[in-house]
Amino acid sequence: MKIIRPRQAAEKCGIGLPTIWAWARDKPDFPKPVRLSGNASGFIEEEIDAYLERKVVEYRAAPEKRETAVVAAQKSAQMRRQRKMQRGDHAA
Repeated sequence: MKIIRPRQAAEKCGIGLPTIWAWARDKPDFPKPVRLSGNASGFIEEEIDAYLERKVVEYRAAPEKRETAVVAAQKSAQMRRQRKMQRGDHAA
């Protein structure tokens, strides 16, 4: 078992340090940190790796969800542009 510091865990996940702490706090399926001493914490590297592997499997198993999310984002962007145009903000 290897313990990595939060910055290393964040880099592995491709996110920032504040986000790693938010995920640890808010995402029930994200690995919880291990307290090493009074002010030092770390994450078990194997748990971070397993989390990332699960996310890859979920992502690849659900292409229809990705497509739906893309379509929703496009519609949302289009609606924002339309609202800007209605307000007279033509720099959209």
